[in-house]
Order: sequence, then C-alpha cells, then structure tokens
Amino acid sequence: MKTTRVRVAVQNLSLLVSLVTLLLFIAGCSGSYRGGGGGGGNAPYISGLSVASGPVGTAVTITGTHFGAAQGSSTVTFNGKAATPTSWSDTSITAPVPVGASTGPVVVTVGGVASNGSTFTVTSAATPTITNLAPNSGPVGASITITGTNFGATQGSSTVTFYNNQAATVTSWSATSIAVTVPAGATTGNVVVTVGGVASNGVSFTLTTSSPSAFPIKLSSNKRYLVDANNKPWLMVADAAHHLMPVIGSTTSSIQQYINSRVAQGFNTINVYGMCAGSAGSTCPASGAAQNGQLPFTSGSSSTDYDISKPNPNYWSQVDNVINLANQAGLVVLFEPVPWGVNFGTMMENTVSPVNYPNNDFAFGQFLGNRYKSYPNIIWQFGQDFRHGALPDQFFMDYMAQVIAGVASVDSNHLVTTQMNYYASYTQQGLQVTCNANCTTNVFWNPRFGNPNNVSFVYTYYETYDEMLQAYACGPSGPCTIQSTNGTTNSVGGSSGNTPSSQFPPSVMPTILGESNYEGANNTTFLSSNADAFITRQEMWYAMTSGGAGFEFGQINVNHFDSSPSWTTVLNTTGTQQVKYVAGLLNQFNWWTFVPDTSGQVVTAGAGAANPGNANLYNSKHATTTWDTTSTAVIYTPISTTLTVNMTKFSGPVTARWYDPTTGNFTATSCTSAAPCANTATLNFTTPTGPHTDGTNANDWVLVLQ
Repeated sequence: MKTTRVRVAVQNLSLLVSLVTLLLFIAGCSGSYRGGGGGGGNAPYISGLSVASGPVGTAVTITGTHFGAAQGSSTVTFNGKAATPTSWSDTSITAPVPVGASTGPVVVTVGGVASNGSTFTVTSAATPTITNLAPNSGPVGASITITGTNFGATQGSSTVTFYNNQAATVTSWSATSIAVTVPAGATTGNVVVTVGGVASNGVSFTLTTSSPSAFPIKLSSNKRYLVDANNKPWLMVADAAHHLMPVIGSTTSSIQQYINSRVAQGFNTINVYGMCAGSAGSTCPASGAAQNGQLPFTSGSSSTDYDISKPNPNYWSQVDNVINLANQAGLVVLFEPVPWGVNFGTMMENTVSPVNYPNNDFAFGQFLGNRYKSYPNIIWQFGQDFRHGALPDQFFMDYMAQVIAGVASVDSNHLVTTQMNYYASYTQQGLQVTCNANCTTNVFWNPRFGNPNNVSFVYTYYETYDEMLQAYACGPSGPCTIQSTNGTTNSVGGSSGNTPSSQFPPSVMPTILGESNYEGANNTTFLSSNADAFITRQEMWYAMTSGGAGFEFGQINVNHFDSSPSWTTVLNTTGTQQVKYVAGLLNQFNWWTFVPDTSGQVVTAGAGAANPGNANLYNSKHATTTWDTTSTAVIYTPISTTLTVNMTKFSGPVTARWYDPTTGNFTATSCTSAAPCANTATLNFTTPTGPHTDGTNANDWVLVLQ
C-alpha cells in the first residue's frame, strides 16, 4: 500500500515537471505575455490605439510591432473598411477613420498576415459649423482662414470646397480654425467644410481678380478690350440698375443692400441713370425727382420745362453718394446722366422757353464733366433708346452731341459710349448721320458725337452674335453697317451688300453688349414667353464668343426697383446666379487675345445655321466660337448637338471639356488632360445629356478646347 502511494506521487511529480517544461517551451516560442495577447514571430501585433472612439475622419495612431518600415501592400481596416494611412513605420501607423467605417476591430495586415484586432467605436460626427471667413473675398491663391466649430483636431479625410466644387489646399487644421488657399477654378459662392461626410453650412466667398481693379478703366493698346489703370485686362460684367435714383437713391442702406448683392454675385459694374422720368405706373416719376422729392434742376418741374443749365446740387449730391458707394465696393458705374428714352430727350431738344439747345445742353455737359471728372469709377453712357424706334437724324444727333461734347471738353479721364435706338444698333452707327448746320463744314459725321465715343454699346433683341459681330467689324476700313429703315429690325449692310457711308470711325472700339432681353421681361413681345435664365445666359455667352469685351445683365424687377414683387426678393434669381459663370470660365484664359471665328475654321459641322433675323431666342440654334487661333477655343451652343472640330487648327494635343453654364461644372470628354487627343483630322463632340436642372428645360453648353 505504501509502495503504491510512493509510486503514484512520483508519477504525479513527473507529470508536473513535464507540464512546467511544456509551458516554458511555449513561452519561449511565443514571447512574453502581453496583457492577454502577443505577437508571435514576425506577425503584426497591435498593442494600442491613440483613441478608442471618434467619428469618420478622426486620425487614429496605431502602435505595435512588426508593421514593416513602409506600407507597401500592407493595409489597415476599420471593421473591414480600408483606411488610407498618412504615416507608417514598423511600430506606428496613423490613419483617419474611413468613410463607411462602423464600430469593430482595427486590423493591420502585413504580407497577408493579419494582426490581432483592437476595437474602435465609430461615433456620429458633430456637424461642422463655419462662423467666419477672413477675408471673405480674394483672388485665386489667396490665404483664407476659416473659423468655426467641430472641424476635428486634424484634417484626416475632411475637406474644404469652394463654389464650383473646387477642393482647397489646406495649410493648417484644428478643431476651430482652418487655413486654406483659394483653388484655381473657384468662383464666387459658398465655402463648405465637410467632416466625416457631414457638410457644414455654406458661407459666401467672393472671388476677385488677382488684385483689386485700379480705376479708371481705359482702352487697351489695340482698342479691342478694356484695361484697368495698371493695364490689366478687365472684362465688364454689368447689372442694370436704371431706376435706382427715384426709388432708393436717397436711402444709403438700400443702395448698400443692392450693391452688396451685386458684388456677391460677381458683378463689377452697375448701370445707373442719373435721372429718370416716366409715366403713370412707372417707378420713375414724371418730374424725374429723386426718392426724397428733390428735383434734378432748380428751374422747371418736368422734362418739358427744365432749364438744363441749372442743376440742383441737392439732387446731384445724392448721385455722388451712389457713385462713391459703388467705388468703395470696387464697382464701376456705367453712368447715363441724362437718358433720352425716359423723357429727357424732350428737354435737350427744347428750342423754346427755356431754350436749351444748343448752349444750355453744352453747359450741362460741362457741369457733369467738371463734377465727375475726378471720380475714378465711371464710364460715361449717353443716348438710351435714342429717338426710340425712329432713326436718328442730323438734328436729333446734335441735341445729344452737345451734352457729350460738353463733358468731353473738361473730362478726358473717362471712356464714353452711346446707346442708339432699338431694336438693334451699335454706337458707330451714329457716325453715319450727317452733321447739321452747327457742325464744321465739309464734315460728314458730327464730331461732337464721333470724337468722344470710344466704346461700342450694342443694343439688340435679335440673336446676339449678329449685332455684336457687326460692331466688332466696324472700323477705319469697315465694313460698317447701317440700321434698318425703321430701326425695328436687325441692322443691314456689310456682308449684305448695302454700302453705308464712306465716312468710317477713326478706330475700332471695344464692343460690349449693353442692352438685350432682361430676365422676366419681353419688351418686344418677340419672345414666346418672358425671358428666363436660358435667354439671359444665351445673350451673355453669344456676346463673349462674338468679340465682346463685356456684357450687361438685367433682372426686370431689380432694374426698375419694383415693389411688387419687391426688388429685394429677386436679387438672387436663377439668371442672376448664372452670370458669374461667364467670367468664371473666361478669366481662366487670356480671353482678351481671343477673336471670333466667323469663317468656321474650328467647328466645321454641327454649328447650326445663323439666323440674324430671329428675335424669339428660344428658337436659337447657332453655335459661336471664339479662340486664340492656336491653342484654345471656347464654343457656345444653345442646343444639344454634335460639333465637328478641325483638330489640325490647334498647335498641339487637345484637351476637351464641356462647361455647364448653369453650374460652372465641367464634364470630361474622351480628350482628357491625362490622355489628350492628337491635333490631327477631325473629332466629334456631343453635348452631354440634358436638359439642365435649373428649370429652363434647355440644354446649352460651352465646349472648351485647350
């Protein structure tokens, strides 16, 4: 019995020794105990996470062993969702929580071998909020600081985008402050911070040129476009504000509200009448008084009996205020001090008591020139529906020319343009009117009109490119065209074979689209319905692909400063929002070197027939092209089409993109920047599928070849 017990004890001791030996062997192979787990051999092993929970985008630092010196083909996953590490070493990896991740294990996989898992809890991201942009305007490349809350401690996968879906380059990031640079391709509009897939509120940022425009605006050396005082090309983007003076001209806060809205929408010019008289129902009173009742002249009470030589300083000081406020905002005022078409033609014509023509008219021009010659931000405009639907004659021309000459006699600082009569005209056509007895003998055109004018104001309700191209072509050697016999159809002459006067302008002029259909209006009744955003953007794009140096947009209720609907409620219409996309595209190129392609060198098929006599612009079909003749072309088509492009006209391989004039976004074609198309043979480019989603049911596009 005793022998048996000893034998059992010995056996038990032997088993215990064997078990201890086995455990020591396992420990030697597996390494030391690591809090419940360990990294065997060269297998990756996670020892800890810098944070155990957080929203998508949170930067997580993973510590451990055997991760490898560089990432290579190794991966990090959050509950199976692959992350994109931002740093990697053998013992430490940093990766943001990827979009789509959910609560579960973080795993590092190296060479196909997965590590142990360490649990990470994905929480809901707090909505990021922007409270301020500093500054809230600037050019591409400017540094902007965004302040707010819930941005996250580090950027991770979070983004900052400017309007037009342009991602900004981030230079610093914290939970309450982000520093970025304005990206190329950005346009005026909202800046948005997106954290963990959650977007912030949008805060408006105004894109400016690389430096504020230096006034006054001048002619370029070749007189084809406008430049600022530093000779930097300047593309006019104007808004019609004709009736400002009688409706809000005495209330600075209302003027400022209007001006601020236009700066925010990307305009650099406003078109203001110095005075405005109208009939019953118009926002311009019969007297032409300012909002506070002050009359523009001290003698008389209406346009029929005003003594034009006696301006009222209490009225014109209010005009001063408007121009000064615009200047403070960086806006040019296209300034029409005495518009003919709102009843002031009668005043200039007066040859009975009071006798205004010719001396008082000239004196009033001198008053204007002396008063405003030192204001840096104006461009003079005269005319305005000159003679309405009747052609100007030598007598009517001189009534207006006396005022222009008076201005020019004392003010050589500012450009001058004149709006002729509807429905289609341009400034140089005034030089085809013979001079009356008050002119120097042996002069065909009136020098008081012809000498000061140096910018061509195009006025048209027809397919815009036609009158723009006529004005663009009119110069010292022609061919200039003449207005139709009644002034109510498109101009004729030039290519039509009718010979205008042999007296041509002294030089070419920059050509601007000064007036056409306004959003919400149908002045001529030629349109099948009131002009919508398709009509106004068609006019802008046609102008700028037909030799334009700028254009003017108008929203009818804002232009008249109506009370019903209130102008304050229509400052941000669809048409208004789309204005900025014109300059937004063209300012990416040296647009001032572009010329209209009127001979079909670039687009050889698919452009559609030109129809200059069409005034129902909803039926426009013709595509127009402007280009630099070697490497870049911009083509506007108002309809869905396939454009055949002669690629041999370009000096090198070509990238082609469709630009959406309703959003400012690009759609790629087969000719990409990574794989441009050869400049050989021809290629077809078909407009993207439409219609646009802006409510116009149109599918107009801009093809950009570069």
